[in-house]
Amino acid sequence: MLKVPDHQVAGHQAGHGHPGPLIDDSGRFYKPLQDDDRGAIEAAFYTSFSSNTRVPDHIRRFFPVFYGTKLLEASDGSGQWPHLVLEDVVSGLSHPSVMDVKIGSRTWYPEASEDYIQRCFMKDRKTSSLDLGFRISGLQLYGSEESGLWKPDRKLVQHLSADEVRVVLKKFVSSNSPIDPNLNPDCSFASSVYGGSSGILAQLLELKSWFEDQTIYHLNSCSVLMVYDKKKELKGESSDAIVKLIDFAHVTEGNGIIDHNFVGGLCSLIKFISDILTSPDECTTKACLQNSDNNNEEILTGQKIHSIIAVHVIMLFQVMGRKIICLKRKQRAWKEMAMATTELSQFAQVAIKILRLWVAFSRTTLLSCNGKKGYLPDSYYRQASFLHQWLPCKNPNSVAASDFKSSKLSHPGDTHNFLRSSLTLDMAADFPGLNTLGLSIARTDLEVDGLTVPHSHPRASEILFVSTGLVIAGFFDTQKKLFLRTLKPGEVFVVPQGLLHFIINYGDEAAVIFSVLNSQNPGVAKIVDATFESDEEMMDKLARKMKSAAGMELEEDGIQNVSLTEFNHVHTQ
Repeated sequence: MLKVPDHQVAGHQAGHGHPGPLIDDSGRFYKPLQDDDRGAIEAAFYTSFSSNTRVPDHIRRFFPVFYGTKLLEASDGSGQWPHLVLEDVVSGLSHPSVMDVKIGSRTWYPEASEDYIQRCFMKDRKTSSLDLGFRISGLQLYGSEESGLWKPDRKLVQHLSADEVRVVLKKFVSSNSPIDPNLNPDCSFASSVYGGSSGILAQLLELKSWFEDQTIYHLNSCSVLMVYDKKKELKGESSDAIVKLIDFAHVTEGNGIIDHNFVGGLCSLIKFISDILTSPDECTTKACLQNSDNNNEEILTGQKIHSIIAVHVIMLFQVMGRKIICLKRKQRAWKEMAMATTELSQFAQVAIKILRLWVAFSRTTLLSCNGKKGYLPDSYYRQASFLHQWLPCKNPNSVAASDFKSSKLSHPGDTHNFLRSSLTLDMAADFPGLNTLGLSIARTDLEVDGLTVPHSHPRASEILFVSTGLVIAGFFDTQKKLFLRTLKPGEVFVVPQGLLHFIINYGDEAAVIFSVLNSQNPGVAKIVDATFESDEEMMDKLARKMKSAAGMELEEDGIQNVSLTEFNHVHTQ
């Protein structure tokens, strides 16, 4: 007998012309296919995945078993509707605690419609996706027999801050009531649910290992579903935590490129869970998920100032790009070109001044260090129980030559984003040979006209080596002075520790830059992290004023690609 599930925490529910999912008593889950391209894409993915021999068996267990498709009466009574027939992940669990985490800092993909991209971009910006690389889409938690079930509103959990996300992840593995906001999460089940050889963390690490190499699929807007039986944990029994990947309506072909968007979000989630396991004392701190309106007014003021400055910088870069497009389209004479380029230089100076203002306002934050500086133990060979910056050193008997080789930076990053750039870090957590050496390495990919988000590394200096392409690299010191240089292949540029820096592709081909950083945990503080959640009306007004100041009408659908080749005045210092 088919019935509506009571454990659904995210995704489409019945209503507004959309049927909802169904379950039966045999452990099957019936997901209605959407009546557009998304339904066809998801059905095609399950069909392809189930027969793809390139997917190893140990990875298949992280995907729901697929039993085909079937026409069923829709849950809303609207008639026959095609459904995916899948494994019901929570079947057999008496008190399933469930969390749906959407992975990736962007949930859109280049092949999507402009309208869809804009909607996703706005949602990613308003939720934790852009800042954390993931967002909690929904959850249900069982407390004690007295407190019952906690199933908070989806909109609440999707808009959590980083601290609030951390609290919810702690509540997920706590024995005390998740409902009482004044009750501190005790993390009683963290070691059994998150930890252990078969816990959630181990499963996520296994997934991460595969996704760092697989180039078959790009799982756009996909979710990690984390499930365990709370009743078993309360009785002291093993709950056998479950990790599944779900929601494949936006999957695209990998075309030989690693899905860095998914890997980055997965790594971020892993870091949050790992921190809970390695710092159990934090579970005694006061819960953050109480009243977000009680934030300190001074902090909110600072966030708004950051937002204004960041938007000014972005808009000025867009204005300069539009000016260059106008020059190309109108094919002005050389004299007019020189006059227009002078005008561009003025815009550049304004942008640089605004960046300096941002540095002056933010440098204390950027230069601060939340963790200890890197240090070097006197030997790579330590006992297996020795921890270096929370990373266990390998037993000497298990060290192999493969520990000192990494291929992570051999693949180009995903540059299908607004800035046409990607940054791939390879640190000791993924490259065992780096552990205790105080080093990390990185790769930056820049398409034509691409630029990196202005950022700093609070715990490391960085040496940039240009492999291919022509780039502009620069940084601001603590006196707000700008150091800027054009770099050709083979040239090197040094960025001192903690300073705000950026790279722009100045040439007419893709650029690749490799970096070495003198910390195995350098940290990344991006300028976009300073925007937080902003006042949308304020942003719209600011954008209109910036357009007006530019003396032109910018297209509503964004800025087209431009070349910075003519823009020589910016880097003459």
